[in-house]
Parts: sequence; C-alpha cells; structure tokens
Amino acid sequence: HMSSSLNSLRDELIASLHSDQTAASRMSGQLGDRGFVRDLVEVCKPFDDYTNAPRMEAAYYLSLAPIGALVAVASDLECLLRLPLDGETMDSNISYHLVRCLGRLVAEGGFSPSGDVAHLIESV
Repeated sequence: HMSSSLNSLRDELIASLHSDQTAASRMSGQLGDRGFVRDLVEVCKPFDDYTNAPRMEAAYYLSLAPIGALVAVASDLECLLRLPLDGETMDSNISYHLVRCLGRLVAEGGFSPSGDVAHLIESV
C-alpha cells in the first residue's frame, strides 16, 4: 500500500535527520533508484500527519541524487517550488535543497527550467 510505504519512508527520514547512521546509509544507497527518488518527491509534498522534518530530509537526499534520476522528476521539482513559501506548504529548509536540485539539473543535465522558477536558481 503506497501511503503506508511512504509513511515508513517518512519515519526513516526522521531517523536519518536525528543522525541514525543505518537509516542515512540506507537512504544514500538508494539514490540511484528512480522509484525511490520518486518516493522522495512524494514525501516533499505537504502532508498533515507529519511535521516538515521528513520533507526537509527528503529534499536533502534529492539534492544528492544522481543527475539521471533527477531528470525524471524535474517537472515535479518545479511544481513543488511553486507551492507558496508560507512555512506551511514549502519552508526554506525544503526549498533550498530543491533549488539546489534544479541548479544541478541546469548545470549537469542541460535542463531548461520554467521562467517562474528559473529566478530561484540564481539566488543559491
């Protein structure tokens, strides 16, 4: 079941955020897996049952993902960055990492961002 697997991923991301080395190395080891990268993107979306902690950690791991895995989710990253920056939907601890992803996509993946998010990349 998708949501329960995402919730277990959220729990692992929280453990990683709190310096659980086993969780952290498991996360890092899966970054080449496009399905896992898609799950991280899903976790970055606002979700009321959890604090922003797993979203922030998911965005952090996305910023470390191989460029080939990021190319597949580039438009999803843009959609996430369009969420209002009101703290509730997209706080700066999350958007910072997502903007880094887009910057890498432009630099390494030849990606052309939409105009409305392109200006974010220059600010990092």
